[in-house]
Amino acid sequence: HLKRFRQTGYYGLSKNSTRVKFEKTLILDNYVLHKINKKEEKGKYDEMEGMYRGEEPKGFLKYELYGVVNHSGSLHGGHYVSHFKQGGRWYYFSDSHGSETSFDRVLNSEAYVLYYQLMQ
Repeated sequence: HLKRFRQTGYYGLSKNSTRVKFEKTLILDNYVLHKINKKEEKGKYDEMEGMYRGEEPKGFLKYELYGVVNHSGSLHGGHYVSHFKQGGRWYYFSDSHGSETSFDRVLNSEAYVLYYQLMQ
């Protein structure tokens, strides 16, 4: 969830329409400590923490984008649409309408919620 709405003053709200750059793939290896089986140890294993510290295989925590929800308009008259990936193709959905679209259109959309799934 991207913060698209902000409070301005005591009762006021405004929409943040700043372009948010997001990636097709996220690799989170450098941000997470991994629990592993001690037999698979290739670095330093911390007995107290039960955590592996050291060189880890890259792409261990790799996520792929499969959906984006967008909000267009303002707080008083906005509209939600979505882009989702199915079978390797991207689709655009708005109310009862759906059509195939390009990944470039997804990347240039006004993202509100990003959906990633762990890749095997």
